[in-house]
Amino acid sequence: MQGSSLSLIETEGLNKEDLELLRVLKRRQAILRELVTTESSFADDLAVVVEEYQSKTKSCPQLSKDDARQIFGGVEPVMAFSRDFAGDLQNAAYSVLFSEAVSMESLHYEDAQTGVGIVFGQSIGRLSRVFSRYCSTHETAAKCLQKVSKDPAVQKWLADRHPVDKTTAWDLPSLLIKPIQRIMKYPLLLSALLEATPSTHADYHAIDSAHKEILLVAEDINNIKKRRDLVGSVTADRKKNDFTALAKTFSRRAPKTKQSPGLEEEAEYTDLVYDRLVASFRAQEAVIGTLRVEVQDWLLAMKSALEYHAKLAFAFEEVQSCRDTAPSSMSPTVDWTCYTKAISDLQLGAFVELTHNLEREVFHPLALLESNFTNPRQIIERQDQQAELLQRKQTNSSRGLSAESHIDTGFAHLPPIYKDGNGRDRESLGQGPK
Repeated sequence: MQGSSLSLIETEGLNKEDLELLRVLKRRQAILRELVTTESSFADDLAVVVEEYQSKTKSCPQLSKDDARQIFGGVEPVMAFSRDFAGDLQNAAYSVLFSEAVSMESLHYEDAQTGVGIVFGQSIGRLSRVFSRYCSTHETAAKCLQKVSKDPAVQKWLADRHPVDKTTAWDLPSLLIKPIQRIMKYPLLLSALLEATPSTHADYHAIDSAHKEILLVAEDINNIKKRRDLVGSVTADRKKNDFTALAKTFSRRAPKTKQSPGLEEEAEYTDLVYDRLVASFRAQEAVIGTLRVEVQDWLLAMKSALEYHAKLAFAFEEVQSCRDTAPSSMSPTVDWTCYTKAISDLQLGAFVELTHNLEREVFHPLALLESNFTNPRQIIERQDQQAELLQRKQTNSSRGLSAESHIDTGFAHLPPIYKDGNGRDRESLGQGPK
């Protein structure tokens, strides 16, 4: 691409409005240039994955076909899209990127010919499909790569394949995470472009619409990950809510029963030992449910923190890439690729191992423990049903429903059965979950 034509515009003699317009055009040109160049670089990085790694997996016998499919399965569609998209973006911004205008009038005319928003609108469907598929399988791919990389032969193969002259990425994991970073960068670029585009520009509404649509795409992709990550939390919350409802039923039963007329004799069937055992059961179940939720929340907080640092690392790496065009005196003295690699190692190594250990040492034992609560819960439900039948019997008796005395006789056996059932259930509950 040629250099900016804005430097050819004489600012001397320009009025305030023209100077402001020149500032806007300069800002727009910088954003358009960044959008096109970074998309081309992104496509080149994915081409490295396909050409240097995916196409040569047969040279690594330790890497099975299933492993290769899991690791590289979604890369090629994203690469093909990015190559087409980069070309379309360049064509849409061609009049500005390759402009040689020397007057404000010609420069303004060339800027009006750009149609990046239209290109985004036409490509949003394909963009959504390829990135959604890739992002939904990236975690599985990362885990698979982390697993097979433990083999020294695979480690050597990965190191030999990495072309330091074709990409600035540190290693294969750094390349594989780029599509996720890219889908998160589109909204930022479009937001900046929208802010720098006058509302009178022919492409303004298309940019505005594209910005809203790309936000929805990013949100949908994020929701896919959240739904998968929060399945355990939702299940635990549902169990906790079911238990809370059951606890409320029991806590309300005694007061309501005592307030009913003619039920003074119900005290005869109250079992304080059984009630204490039920309360103990509730407390144990609540502790287990709370522990599961708190550990899951902590794990999600750790994951969010790592994702935040990954974005920060990506931003630092982008800043560092500018030193190729900056004077040597302005080049950064810190190599931020080390920071990017450290975060990537945490995400793909330590965090994956932490998740696996928590599943083995915490969540699986808790699930086994919770399964032992099924029988006591059924006992409580059965006693709840018998208590309701007893209440109906006593209510009918107190109201003197002689016309329905045949119904009342059907409950005559309940008090002794209820008391006997309490004895058996009290013994079962006293043993507690095994």
